[in-house]
Formats: sequence, structure tokens, C-alpha cells
Amino acid sequence: MQKKDEKQPLRIKSLAELKRAIQPGTEIKALSHSNYPDLIGLVRVVTEVQTNAFYSKIKDQPNHRLSACNYGKGFRSDFEKAGCYLFDGTTVKVLNSRKNDGSLLYEMEVYSPENSMTETTKTEENKLNEYEKMRRMVQRTKETYPPGTRLELISMDDPYAPVPSGTRGTLRFIDDMGTLHMQWDNGRTLGIVPGRDSFRMLTEKELLEERMEKLPRVSGKLVALTSDDNKSFMGYATDRSWNGWECPLFSKASADKIMAHINENGCQMTYDAEDDSYTVKYPDDDAVEAFEGEDYLINGNIEHLYPIGSHSWTWDRAPEENEYTDEGNAPVMGM
Repeated sequence: MQKKDEKQPLRIKSLAELKRAIQPGTEIKALSHSNYPDLIGLVRVVTEVQTNAFYSKIKDQPNHRLSACNYGKGFRSDFEKAGCYLFDGTTVKVLNSRKNDGSLLYEMEVYSPENSMTETTKTEENKLNEYEKMRRMVQRTKETYPPGTRLELISMDDPYAPVPSGTRGTLRFIDDMGTLHMQWDNGRTLGIVPGRDSFRMLTEKELLEERMEKLPRVSGKLVALTSDDNKSFMGYATDRSWNGWECPLFSKASADKIMAHINENGCQMTYDAEDDSYTVKYPDDDAVEAFEGEDYLINGNIEHLYPIGSHSWTWDRAPEENEYTDEGNAPVMGM
């Protein structure tokens, strides 16, 4: 049994005034309702307001079926067109827009939230505020830690099988609850819960060290390299060889010079920026060979190099008098 409401309902004269009055905490009492007669006499508290509708729950009855409907949002009331409303003093009458015959859908009274701030309403508003705080926190977390970020776990609050402290991993994504879903380097995928678990982002120095550890390590000397003639190009002579020939690595600048010279001497060589590779088509047998660019750790430094002709061309170090020049003829390419 609802207690008699001693508050006075609002006098509303237009749809614009009604929309201004409907806000979280506003109380509504149904005087009649053709579709939901069990709402008559019950007071509802507005919990959420949208552009075209609002949600409300039965006052002090959170478990009522109309409070728990719509996935816990409560009873939905649509804002109709202005022609569907009749404003009669403190009574708001809403016509049935579906029937469009002038019949009444429901009547209600509206009470200002300032005069109806019950504990239930405060709880609902607190929930909304907490939700907004969480949403903003999660958004900030997503902006701070994009997918692919490298993290190190300091501690994990898991009594059963925590990921060991000091483990590093790569962030896959952050869900709407703020959990950081991880791919740990030890193969595990247990997520990080901010506020319970401690972690840190790797520094630029640590990221560089990790990158260097994964790169192929090459010992090389920057020299002029040539084939069976005097044409030479600057590149790294490494400790690798093929049938006694050098297997060099070239910078893109040198690779472009090689390409220009090859195209002047009967072969076709192209560069594909998307694949970051040079392709050579040999005229005699229509064979095609590709040389992809890759980062190398060479002599302690990271360099992006191309193995042009390695393991297929007859590269050799240029004679001392021809080193560091690009004079001469094109190199002979042997398969």
C-alpha cells in the first residue's frame, strides 16, 4: 500500500516543460494506464533519461517485475509527439499514438526530484555516477595502454594461480570493465585487473633492448663489393658465404643503386614498398628472385638491410684500389 504523497505535483504546460522535468530522481504517479493497469497508483522513480525515452523503477520496490525489466533499467516510457499530449493542470494525459483514434493511453502526475530525493533515488543516482566514473576510467586506461603495449607484472592478486611477478607480456585489448587482457611471454593469458594487480609499462630503453634481442645478429664490415668486374657497391661483408662468395647486406641507398644498374644491363629489378622487397627477373630462364628488407643487429647497431644477391650472386670484395667507388660495369649474377 502506497503512503499518501504529501508533495504537490508539478503544473506542466508543454512537452518541452515535461522533458525538462523528467530527470533522474523525478517521481511519476500513474493515474490511469490502458496497457498496464497494475501501474495505477504506484509511484515510479526516473533512473535514466534518453533523447526519445526514459526509464523508471517502482519506488522502494527494486525487485518488482517492472523495476527489473529491460535488463534492469526498469519500465520504458517513450516521449511521444507533441500532439499526443494533453496538459490539464497537474495531470499529463498521453494519447495512444498507435491507435491514433484519440483514445487515452495513460495519465500521470510528475513530482520534482528536489522534493522526492528518497534513499532509493540516491542509490540509483549513485549507481549512475559510479558507472560514469568507471566508464571514464576505462576510457583513460584504453588511451594510455593501446593494444600491443608491452607490460611487466609487479604483483597479481590471485590466490590460486597468479602470473609470476616480473613476467612480461603484450596487451591484447581492454574490455569494458577495464580488465587488461594479456598474452604473457610465458604463454599464459590471465588478465590484469587495475586496482587489484600492479604492473608497469616498459621504458623506451627496455623496449629497445627487447627489440635488439630478437633481431638477427650479424658481424660485418662496411666495404665495397663487386662481382666479376670492377663495378662496386657499398655493403656489409658478413661472416656468411656461399660457394666461397660473399653473402652481403646492403642499405636501401645501395640497393637502389644496384637496381638502377641492373635495369641498364638486360635484367629487370623492381622494388615493392608494400612488401619492402626487391625482385629480380632474369631474362635467360624467366627465373624470379626476391630479397626482403629486414632489421639486423650489426656490430651492436640496428640497421635495415637487404640481402641483394646473397646465396645466389657471385659477390666478392672489390680490389683495394676500387673500394668505396661506384665506377665500372654491372655485376655478373650467377644462380
